[in-house]
Amino acid sequence: MTVNVLSIPSLQERYGPQQPMAGVLRVGDHRVDLGALRLLGTEEPPVRLTLKSVQVLVELARNQGTTVSRDHLLDTVWRGTLPTPEVVTQAIKELRRAFGDSRGTAEYIDTIPKLGYRLIAEACFEDDPPRDAEPGPAAPEPSHDVPPSDRRPARSRHRAAGRWAALGGVLVLGLGAWVLSTHALAPRRPAPAWIVGPPWLVTTDPALEIGPAISPDGSQVLYHRVDAEARAGRVRLQSLTGSRALTIPTPAGSSDQHAIWSPVPGEIAVTRKSEDDCRILAMPALGGPSRLLGRCNRAEVVRFDWSPDRHWLVGMGSGFLARDEAGTRLMRQPVGGGAVESFPYPHRPGDIDLTPRFSPDGRRLAFRRGYLPYSDLYVMDVDQPDSLRRLTRLGSRMVGFDWTRDGSALVFSSDHAGDAALYAVDVRSGQITALGISPAVEPTLAREADVGAYRVPEQRFQLALLDAAGTASLPAPSTTSDREGALSPDGRRIAFVSRRTGRDEIWIHDLEHGDAYALTALPQGVPRLPEWRADGAAVLFVLRGDGPGQAWEAELDTRRLTVRSPDGLDVHYLSPAPDGQLYAIALADGEHGLYALTPGPGADLLEPGVAFARAGDAQTGLLFNYLARGGLFRWRGKDQPAERLGDGPYFRYEMPWALAGATAFEVVPEFPTRRVEAIDIASGQRRRVGQVDQGLGITAVSSDATGEKLLVWLLDRDGGDIAGFELRPAGAVRP
Repeated sequence: MTVNVLSIPSLQERYGPQQPMAGVLRVGDHRVDLGALRLLGTEEPPVRLTLKSVQVLVELARNQGTTVSRDHLLDTVWRGTLPTPEVVTQAIKELRRAFGDSRGTAEYIDTIPKLGYRLIAEACFEDDPPRDAEPGPAAPEPSHDVPPSDRRPARSRHRAAGRWAALGGVLVLGLGAWVLSTHALAPRRPAPAWIVGPPWLVTTDPALEIGPAISPDGSQVLYHRVDAEARAGRVRLQSLTGSRALTIPTPAGSSDQHAIWSPVPGEIAVTRKSEDDCRILAMPALGGPSRLLGRCNRAEVVRFDWSPDRHWLVGMGSGFLARDEAGTRLMRQPVGGGAVESFPYPHRPGDIDLTPRFSPDGRRLAFRRGYLPYSDLYVMDVDQPDSLRRLTRLGSRMVGFDWTRDGSALVFSSDHAGDAALYAVDVRSGQITALGISPAVEPTLAREADVGAYRVPEQRFQLALLDAAGTASLPAPSTTSDREGALSPDGRRIAFVSRRTGRDEIWIHDLEHGDAYALTALPQGVPRLPEWRADGAAVLFVLRGDGPGQAWEAELDTRRLTVRSPDGLDVHYLSPAPDGQLYAIALADGEHGLYALTPGPGADLLEPGVAFARAGDAQTGLLFNYLARGGLFRWRGKDQPAERLGDGPYFRYEMPWALAGATAFEVVPEFPTRRVEAIDIASGQRRRVGQVDQGLGITAVSSDATGEKLLVWLLDRDGGDIAGFELRPAGAVRP
C-alpha cells in the first residue's frame, strides 16, 4: 500500500488541479528521488534529505532563476505552523551540504542578501523514475566511524525499506502540488491510502490546552484549558473555524478534565474532581443540568469510552498490584454508577493498559500497552477477546490515538522518528503511514466528517544548577528550549540538547568561561539525552530518526562521530561506566531490556524488562529499575537474580535519576514545584538537597562524579494550541 500523496485545497486554488506525484528532480549533476527523500547515485549509504529541505528545493525549482523570499518559503513549506526564520537557513544548509555546494562559491543555491534564495543550477523533472528509485536496505557499511567532513548519520540496515517509500509518498503540505504545477506526472504507483489537508490553528490562547475531542459531525472541538496558578482546569467548547470559545460552567473548588462527546447527540461528558470527590458527569454541550455517569478515583488520570451498547463506561484502573508489580488494566462500570469490575480480555499482572477506544462500528477495541512513556497499540474484536493482537512494535512515546471514520486504521502520535508526529496504522496489515503533521499529539477524529484535530505541543526548558543550599541558578539562559542536560564528570561543562540553530543539536556550555557552542551539525535525526564519557573527552547521545534509535559518540576535540550501537537495536537511554563500558536501555522486537554495548559494535542482553539504569563504580555496580516492578536493583551477573536494594528511586516517565558514588539523586514530583532528594544506596535513607520554585517544576536531574554539583531541567513553559486538519481515504469523493 502506497500512501499519502497530498491534495491541498489552498495550493490547488493557486496552482490549479493536481494529480498524485512520483518522480525524480534533476538539479545540476544530482538527481533527487522525491518519493524517497534521497539523492540517487553510487554513494553508500545514500544521502538522505529531510522532508522540509526537499520541499524547499522543489519550491526553488518551481521558481528557477528567480529569488524566492524567506517569508514565501515559511508561508508555503511551514504553512500552519509557527517556526523561527532559522528553519529556512537550516534547510538551505542541508541542501548545500548534500550537493557539495558552498555559499562563497555557490553553484546550486545562491543567497541574495536580505531578499532570499535562488536556484542557479539547471533543474528539470524526469518523466520516468529510474528503477533504483525504490529504496532498498542500505548496503553494509565498511566502518561505523564517521569523519568530521562527512557526518551524515549512518542508516540502519534493519530499517524497513517501505518506511522511506511511505514517507516519500507523503511529502506533506503540498509537495506534489508544487512539483506538478510545472510538470504533471501521471501516477505510476499504487493509489495513496490517505489524503491529508493542511492543518490550521483553532486556538491561540497562551495557556496550556490539552485533550481535544472533536464532535461527531466535525464542527466543534472540546478541550481542557489548564490554569496552573489556580490549580484547576476548565473545559471549553469551540468551533473548528476558531470562533470564540464557550467555557463549561464549573462549581467553585472543582476542576473539569477529560471532556469527550456522549453517544447522545449534543451531549458531552467530563470528569469533575474536587478536594474530596471525583465524578463522571454528562451534560448538554451548550449548558443545562448534568447527570451522573459514574464515580472515579480523584488520584488517577481518568480516560474512558462508552461500550457499544452504551451500558458501560470502559476505562483503566491502576495501582500497585503487589509489592513488586505495578499494572494497569481495563475496567468497566455501569453507566449511572455501580460496582467497578474487570473488563473481559487477556491481561497479565504487570501489563500497563491505557486509554481504550472502541471503533466507530463498536466491533473492535483498541488500547495502548506499555509502561509510560513507551507503549504500543493493541486491538481485538469485542466479542472475541482472544483475538487480542499487537498492532505496532515501535516502543515509542504515543500521546493519543483515535479510529479513522471508516474504522480501517488508527491515527496516533509517536516520536519514533524524532519529533512527535501523526501516523496511521492499518488495522488489518499493520502498515504504518506517516501523515506528515508535526509536532502533533492527541489526535481526535470526527465520525461523520473527514476532519480531525490535535494538540500542537509547545514546551520550553531551561537548565539550572543547584548549589549546596538548594538554590537554583541559570548558567545558560536562552530564548529557546535547552533541555536534557548532563554535567561532565568534573562538573565544569554541560552537554545539552538545544534548538538554538533552528534544529536540535548537542551543545556544550563551559561553566568556567560562560560560552556555549554546538558540538554536532547533524543533517537529519534528533539527538536525545546526552551523557558524558567517563574521561570527559566525549559525549554520548541517542540519535532518533526514521528507524531505531542509535547510540552515537561525539569527541570534543575532533568532533568525530562514531556509531556505538548495532543495527536493529532501538536505543532509548545510555549509561557509560567509569571503566569505559557502555550500557543501553533499548528495545529489540518491541521489548525493553538492559544491554551492554560491545566493540564492533554489538550488544549483549543482560536483563529483560528494564526501564532505566545507571552504571556506578566497581563498588556500587550497575543499578537499574524494572518496568513493571517497584524498587532499585543491582545487576549481579547473567543467570543470577538481581539484588534488590530498596524501594527507590523509581523510574517515573521522563525523570531519569542520577548516580554519584553510593548516592542516587531522584526528582520527587510535587505541585507546583518538584524537589530533588539524595538516597544513600546502602541504608536507603533520604534527604532533601534542593527544591525549585521557578518555572513549572523539575523534569530530571544530573550530577557530576562527586555528587557535589547537581543540574536540573526546568520546565519553563508548557503550552500549545489546538489545530484542525482534513483526513480522508484517497478514493473518497468530496461532497
